[in-house]
Amino acid sequence: MTSSAFENRPWLRQYDAGVATSLQYPGQTVPEMYTRSIAAHADRTALAFMGKRLSYAQLGNQARSFATYLKRIGLQPGDRVVMVLPNTPHFPVVYHAIHLCGGVVVPASPLDTAAEVFYKVENSGARLVVFLDLLYEQVKSCEQIPGLLAMVGCDISDYLPFPKNLFFPIRKKFLGRTLPAYGQSADASISILRYRSILKQNAPLSSDEDVALTPDDLAVILYTGGTTGVSKGVMLSHRALVVNVTQGQTWVGFQRDDVILCVLPFFHGFGMSMGMNLGLFSGAECILNPRFDSAVVLKHLAKDKVTMFAGVPTMYIALMSHPDFAKLRGTALRGCFVGAAPVPETLKQKFYERTGGILIEGYGL
Repeated sequence: MTSSAFENRPWLRQYDAGVATSLQYPGQTVPEMYTRSIAAHADRTALAFMGKRLSYAQLGNQARSFATYLKRIGLQPGDRVVMVLPNTPHFPVVYHAIHLCGGVVVPASPLDTAAEVFYKVENSGARLVVFLDLLYEQVKSCEQIPGLLAMVGCDISDYLPFPKNLFFPIRKKFLGRTLPAYGQSADASISILRYRSILKQNAPLSSDEDVALTPDDLAVILYTGGTTGVSKGVMLSHRALVVNVTQGQTWVGFQRDDVILCVLPFFHGFGMSMGMNLGLFSGAECILNPRFDSAVVLKHLAKDKVTMFAGVPTMYIALMSHPDFAKLRGTALRGCFVGAAPVPETLKQKFYERTGGILIEGYGL
């Protein structure tokens, strides 16, 4: 690299040795990247969730079954689907299904209020809402939005191993949450369906029926936090998402033998790109955590050969403040993405010395 190149692009001085200063990006869409990875890694574990494992083949088949349902109810290319889901296997399955049909993913936070969810559904012109059943109170008012085709409720027990899948529905009854009544809504205005029933009742969509998309087609609408005014939908193309993941893969040499711990929420651009998409585009194993818990994360780092992790500075500070952090010895970590706030050099060094994981700061819009 010449000195003139550094003068024109001074940020290159911060690049690690061996990192390319420019890349050739694949001219593919998100569903093409998923489909290719599913075919190449069919028997490998795609998702690990609370003791349950889902192979790439299973992920692909379930996404295609859900895609069949989407087409059957009349979802058209360009139609929006709002997802109010934490990091459970439902998210990548539905995400891929929507894109197979040419639809647009609109993630909403499980922490959103009912008014915030209603706004995102109405503002985006969504045709379907897919939600965690425990969050029904937050989506209930959406039943009244004109143009909505249906709503789909997901149950965490859909992806729990035996016997957890039997005990969790019993436990749910004591959580004090209002759960959906499946079938027609109270005023018969809209159907509310069970996710697991949809998978059982619909055969996987044939690849011949995949909607042809271009890299510049709309893939995802991410709503801003609304800290300076009304929350706005940011329109992300397939090209933008593929480029983002390609950059992440290249920077750390990410590959199929990696294991990525996905704690950052998939409804956020950071977690979606540097967690779910990075892992699944690469044929790696993604360990899904619905929420951040220092003790749980440290347990994964100690026992599950996690090689990659992405988080915000407060997460790393919480991990390093936990008593179990000092007990870590010889983790498999080699790289950790961090962003959203400044990261002190002392934090980077202390984390590296204990875990071997290099904190890689990122910035994106």
